[in-house]
Amino acid sequence: MRLQSNSDDRPVLPKRVRATLAWMGRVLTYAFRWSVAVVLFPLTAYLTFRRSLTAASVTLLLTTITALNIIWGYPWVGMLGISVSGLIIGWVVNRWMRPWLSVSLKVPASAIAGQAFHLSARLTNRRRVPAIDVRIGWSCDRKRNDKAGQQRWVSSGSQYVALIRPSTSIEMSGTMSFMKRGLHSIPPLHIDSMFPFFLFRDHQSVPSDAQIAITPIPLRGDEDPAARMLLSSVGDWTKRLTMGSAIEYIGSREYQTGMPVRRWDFASWARLGKPIVREYHAPTVRTVTLVVDCAIAMEATKTLSKREKQTQAEQRDLTLERLYSLAATAVVDLMAAGIELQMYLTCEPTSIRNEKGFRRGRVMDNEPLMIRLAAAEYCSSDLSDERLREIYDATRGEPVLLLTARGLRSSGDRSTSVDPRDSADVRNQSELSKAPGNVTVIRIDMDHAHADHSVPNENSVSGIEATMTSDRHDWRVDPKAEIPHVPMSNSTATVEPLRGEGLSVSSEESYP
Repeated sequence: MRLQSNSDDRPVLPKRVRATLAWMGRVLTYAFRWSVAVVLFPLTAYLTFRRSLTAASVTLLLTTITALNIIWGYPWVGMLGISVSGLIIGWVVNRWMRPWLSVSLKVPASAIAGQAFHLSARLTNRRRVPAIDVRIGWSCDRKRNDKAGQQRWVSSGSQYVALIRPSTSIEMSGTMSFMKRGLHSIPPLHIDSMFPFFLFRDHQSVPSDAQIAITPIPLRGDEDPAARMLLSSVGDWTKRLTMGSAIEYIGSREYQTGMPVRRWDFASWARLGKPIVREYHAPTVRTVTLVVDCAIAMEATKTLSKREKQTQAEQRDLTLERLYSLAATAVVDLMAAGIELQMYLTCEPTSIRNEKGFRRGRVMDNEPLMIRLAAAEYCSSDLSDERLREIYDATRGEPVLLLTARGLRSSGDRSTSVDPRDSADVRNQSELSKAPGNVTVIRIDMDHAHADHSVPNENSVSGIEATMTSDRHDWRVDPKAEIPHVPMSNSTATVEPLRGEGLSVSSEESYP
């Protein structure tokens, strides 16, 4: 055999020899796999038989064992034969009659976390024999979280189908709910064939490539005082936007029949004795830009232990979920007020704005925005700052609502509680404080949301302290200390954008 050489003067085997070696390698691989399968066949057969047992087959198996241990006689021989033949025939028929079903799912595009949604499946029998005694459904996920011990999703129970004829289809529906926000794949559909006589169970899992976007849970005012103040600030900003501001006011005129009224001038009406309306330069329906800052200034992880890193990650997740819940509420409220909305997420490129959300009659088309909130992820502070600068340049003169969980004050402000080890926090605060005058900033502070989940005492309100800082531009909610229980019947928060300073909040509360 003469060796060939390539351009690098290295010996190369002839083509026929290489083909022979490749063929021998495939033969050896097949022989090895076949040998392993033969050796492991008893174990795999036992495990398969054990998983397919039902109450009826276990009864026959116990009868067989009992008949073997009793003195031989005609009745016991008959029972032994019936039991063994029943097990063998039942196993063979069950495997031969296993259904071949093709599944097509109909799943909604999005759903709210924790709320059940409906999904339907169309199953078609592809075999020439009918599928008999079939149980179909999505079994509950058995995988648990590490510490929370909560299920990732729950579904309705399985359904029993007595007969599916060959080449025919059936429709089945069910409910399912996911517990966490995000893009989730629909779990596989489980099909159990119990024919004949429920002796054995043949289990099949049909995977699905369908996905659903689980959107954040909207923030509710009855959760805690912090949530009430957040919703109040967003509501006041929305009301101020729809009612018009002093800059947009151009004058008043007498009301004419059929004239659209945006706002009445009650002072002039009382003075002149005739209905007077105010006129504004801007239209009633405006376009608003919503910006969600997906970055959180965290402490450097090099100096933290493994447990502290895990605690910090949990804190970050809680803060982001709170932020996305507020963003979902803002989307619903702004669009309910008839405002066209475009949204930026700092975890996405600024070129992705999505089509503007709008209202078609009474239908709120906010699903594309909610799906983007469902897919939102954490991003670094540097990347978020870079995209915020791009958003500021692209939205000059337009009303912008910025939701963030990072500090807003500059590094020279001593009233801000900043860890000296977190240099990124100081840099991020100074960058966020450069927001132009058309940007209104609302900040969520959840630094201690993960620390204490104990039951509050009788003199506290859910173990949460809500503090409002009205100097400069920071609006902050700290859920840490306990505060005395006081009735909060009338509580308002007015938000006003300052000259490039972000947000100022003035609070007026009255108690009975």
